[in-house]
Amino acid sequence: MGRSSKALRPLAMVASLVVLAWFILPVLHATYTEGFEPSIGINALGLRSGQLQDIDLLYPFSGRFFLVTRLGSTAVIAGLGALDHLPTLVNFRLVMLASLVLLVGAVVYLLARVYRVPPAFGALACLLFPPIFESAYLFNDNVLSAGLTTLAIAVFWTRLSLPATAVAAVLMGLAAATRPDALFVLPAFAVLMWFELPSWRARFAHALLAAPLIALIPLGVYAAFGLNYLEIFSVASRAIALWDRQEGFVSLLRHAVYGLALPGMILLPLGLASFLAQRRWREVLLCILVPLIYLAAYGRSLYELRYLLPLAPFIAIAIVEGGRAVLRARGLPRMVLSAALAVAVLALLAPPVRVPSWQIARLGVDNDGPRPLIGRIWSPLIWTRWLDDLNGGIAAIDQAIERDAQGGPPKVFVSTYWNSDRLLDLLLLEHGFAPRHEGLPEACRSVAEVFARGGTTVLHVRTHLPFVPGQREAVNWQEGGLPCLRDAGLADATALVLGWRPAAHSPAGTGREEGVTEVFRPPGDIVPDWADPALRRQVYLIAQAPVAAVARYLNAPVTPAERKVAEDLFLARTRLLQ
Repeated sequence: MGRSSKALRPLAMVASLVVLAWFILPVLHATYTEGFEPSIGINALGLRSGQLQDIDLLYPFSGRFFLVTRLGSTAVIAGLGALDHLPTLVNFRLVMLASLVLLVGAVVYLLARVYRVPPAFGALACLLFPPIFESAYLFNDNVLSAGLTTLAIAVFWTRLSLPATAVAAVLMGLAAATRPDALFVLPAFAVLMWFELPSWRARFAHALLAAPLIALIPLGVYAAFGLNYLEIFSVASRAIALWDRQEGFVSLLRHAVYGLALPGMILLPLGLASFLAQRRWREVLLCILVPLIYLAAYGRSLYELRYLLPLAPFIAIAIVEGGRAVLRARGLPRMVLSAALAVAVLALLAPPVRVPSWQIARLGVDNDGPRPLIGRIWSPLIWTRWLDDLNGGIAAIDQAIERDAQGGPPKVFVSTYWNSDRLLDLLLLEHGFAPRHEGLPEACRSVAEVFARGGTTVLHVRTHLPFVPGQREAVNWQEGGLPCLRDAGLADATALVLGWRPAAHSPAGTGREEGVTEVFRPPGDIVPDWADPALRRQVYLIAQAPVAAVARYLNAPVTPAERKVAEDLFLARTRLLQ
């Protein structure tokens, strides 16, 4: 039996590499799926040019928030761009690919060194926690920060020497400079010091060495850019208050259901129960207490699945123990567990379907992208198709900017959602346009900004207010956009409209009569039939339209009561965002 097991190891390794490559493939198609991603790109260009004061002339707080809370990833993109001079999107993909390899490699290394798990099975444990891979299909700082955090844990745990502690502390400091939620994992080091170091004296020596490094590195990184690390907490508190987005039970349910592949839903609780039954208190604290502390620190601000990535090593440890518990079981328990796992694996391999009897089937689809509950193995293919359609819209915007901004009278661009708002500014900057402080009529100063390149001027009308839930962009257009264009003498202009409505809602049927020309229409099958139709908002609908037709691309008509609320929001929030 032992010989046959050894003979199968190379085959298992090859199989795991093939599956890993399958799940890594969409990273090569990664793109901007949400407005915070181009916001990081805008800030990176500002760092490179030294023009940070111009990153958001209309809503300075929005630009400041993404600079202060995302400085680590912003600096990485800025530095990489200064070295290779490649487009921002290409550098985003390079960073995500490297971050994903770092995170998976650190988890596999930790499992192999501490728990003697063959690398092929360590990779499988990662695959049973799909957000590790799916989070890398869009640009974010979570994967990089989690990779640094996991590597820090692995270095410390596998060496237990003062030099290893110093290296781990440096990695944790860099992780904290990338995302402050890395600090929520520090209790794991306290647990490891308690169980792995022989005396109070040793624990004190390691803590005394690590604490200053973990504290000073993020402070130093921020100071190098003229920023204060502690400002993260004040701007984050202000943004959360503006969002007023309190996640409750439904969000926790979504994270629990879609955070794991179906076999992982069986193995994870089984592993935790096994640790408790064996009284393996080190693992109990690492895999139960530390995640509970982490979740408590987040409170009701745990918005996305990628926020869970720093817990990846503890989730993988519990999944591995769950698998071992199945192998140790005998008789009827083993038969039942094996049968349940077989069903879960078959469901993993099945075609993606909606589960009508479970309304929670819709909960897995959020701003990050399509996540099937059934058929998770096909997730890379689904993501790749979805990302390619997004990239098609972005390429169309890019081409339209270059084609339509070739001198002549001022050009009018209208963004109707946060994603297109930030993307348009990034693409304008990448095309050599620069924000201009002068030249705006008074009526435009709360809703528009001017970009110039040579003799070409672009007026970007922004109908979406950042950090404002439940707003109606149609009201913002009526109250701000139209008066702005009238004062600017552009009420009869043709605008490039960046919308997000489903293709069925576009005015294609009456386009000729209204003078509307569609530049890009998302494919009809852009959103799988099992997914939440809200995902269509991520896909750009681009049209040349007279100013009078722009409202058709905005939210549905509003009632008088809704209009009053929206008007008040528009006036109040524009002041708060200054």
